[in-house]
Amino acid sequence: MSYEKLPMAVLFWVTFVNAYGMTFLFSFIGFMVVDLGGVKTKNEAGYLAGYISSAFFVGGAVSAIFWGWAADRYGRKPVVIVSLLSIVINSVLFGMAKDIYAALITRFLAGLLNGIVPASKVMIAELTTGKDQSIGMSMLSAAWSLGLILGPAISGWTASIDAEMGNVQEINVPKMLHLSDKDSNNSNPYLLPSIITSVLGFSALLVVLPCLPETLNRHQIREQGYASVSSIDDFGPELEPVSKKGRQKKSKIFSRDYVICLSAYCILSYAQLFMDDVIPLWTVADRSRGGLNFGSTNTGTVLALGGAWLLLASLLVYPTLANHFSITSLFICSSFLAGIIALIEPIIVNNIDPANTIKLWSALVGLNGTRVTLVSFTFNSVFVLLNNTMSDETRGRANGITMSVASFFKVLGPGSGTALYAWSIEEEDGKLSHNEPFDWYLTFVINCILMVFLSLFAYLYLPRSLNPKPDVESKPESLKPELELYTVT
Repeated sequence: MSYEKLPMAVLFWVTFVNAYGMTFLFSFIGFMVVDLGGVKTKNEAGYLAGYISSAFFVGGAVSAIFWGWAADRYGRKPVVIVSLLSIVINSVLFGMAKDIYAALITRFLAGLLNGIVPASKVMIAELTTGKDQSIGMSMLSAAWSLGLILGPAISGWTASIDAEMGNVQEINVPKMLHLSDKDSNNSNPYLLPSIITSVLGFSALLVVLPCLPETLNRHQIREQGYASVSSIDDFGPELEPVSKKGRQKKSKIFSRDYVICLSAYCILSYAQLFMDDVIPLWTVADRSRGGLNFGSTNTGTVLALGGAWLLLASLLVYPTLANHFSITSLFICSSFLAGIIALIEPIIVNNIDPANTIKLWSALVGLNGTRVTLVSFTFNSVFVLLNNTMSDETRGRANGITMSVASFFKVLGPGSGTALYAWSIEEEDGKLSHNEPFDWYLTFVINCILMVFLSLFAYLYLPRSLNPKPDVESKPESLKPELELYTVT
């Protein structure tokens, strides 16, 4: 294995674990807020479920700039290590929560103490060049998207949900392992999925410590005349390297190209989480309210099958497309098609007879898998474009600023999506309180509008000059000695 492949594999696993830890609660959070006394029924769960999901992103919004600065000053690897320790601890604490406030606090701390995203994006950019960026970002995005899918899926299978509440006969794994007894006052129905998340975080930590190299090349920065990274006392929008002739140069972060790409990323982040939190609620909602009446196990299965679809497409299809089409073209087409599928998916699925299981599941898994894959392709593209707007010496802080700004949109996504969905399926006298187009279908229409608007915005404003060019240059020689320590023969 070459010196580049091992760090890439480690980053793949770290990114997967991070995404898994961010979303593992999505499939059972609707049931959890009922168990914790927040709401009375699962159909009302959207009002509180979104707040708990959003708490993670609130914490991330507060700390992202700090983590980007820390990655530039102290190194990328320490940021990753601290973040993984947070996943290990906060995941278990969340599973042990006994009320809504404890759940909110632990999720906020999980986001506050997590700087993996800005650090990992910087490391990918420092380990790849030219067209290889597309492959690197594709791997990173595949890991991220797989975590987003398998987190809720595996948690849906392992949470101890009452069959009566889910309206299905569930295989109760926690009871089989004696981790939960629903007849006991000491039951912890959500502890097992939380423990699994913690174990995954610990496994990533064990791999990172010996196998992930530090890519912050301080020696090269000093040789080129830049001020020592460790001497920077602030983390403002500019880094001022000092040339050997005493002149000062400024590497600006907020260029026009960066602001355009950041805007596209923020819109995409909002739209993705808006829909990702709605889909599980839609699957468990009653048929009379436009839902599929699934339990957490069936919901988890849908998400897992979509994750398998996504993994294959991200690793095999996207790199091929990136070699034949520009990154901006892939962004425009993927975002547009994802919006169209979001519009037609619930119509097609709800018009299939529930008794026709094969047809129902084929349509649901096929359409949902295609939608999340297209969204992943859009993220792949915008990550490459964003990295191409950044200079090497400001990359850490630039990614920190990116994640901080985007986190505010990620906060709004789950909260607004789930609350709007819960409002749209309210019933009065046994009938939906709202008529078309404000019934259960409203959130799907809004997601379609967001994605189509994003596609149009990208077509009009995304700079084509940011598309990567073929590049045969190797990584700096000064980076290779450290990386050679991790060469596998």
